[in-house]
Amino acid sequence: MTTVMDRDGFKSDTHDCLLYYMEKKHKYLELDYGFLHQLRRTRNEIDYRGIKVPKDAWKELKLKIDLTLRILLDSLDQHHFR
Repeated sequence: MTTVMDRDGFKSDTHDCLLYYMEKKHKYLELDYGFLHQLRRTRNEIDYRGIKVPKDAWKELKLKIDLTLRILLDSLDQHHFR
C-alpha cells in the first residue's frame, strides 16, 4: 500500500492514514478494509499493550494477509508500478 501511495505522489505518517487513503482512492482493488483496520488495531494492541494473539488466530490472519498481498502485488504488476 505504501508503494501504491508513493506512486500516486503521496506519503503517510500513519497506517491509519494509509488505509483511509487506499480505501478512498483505490476502491477498485476490493480489499477488505474492515479486516485491514482490525489488523492495524491488533498490531497496536500487541505493540502498546503487550496483548498476545493466540497461535490459532494467526493461521486465519495469515490467509487473509496473503490474499491482501496477492491483490496488491497483482495490481502493481498490472499497473507497472514496480
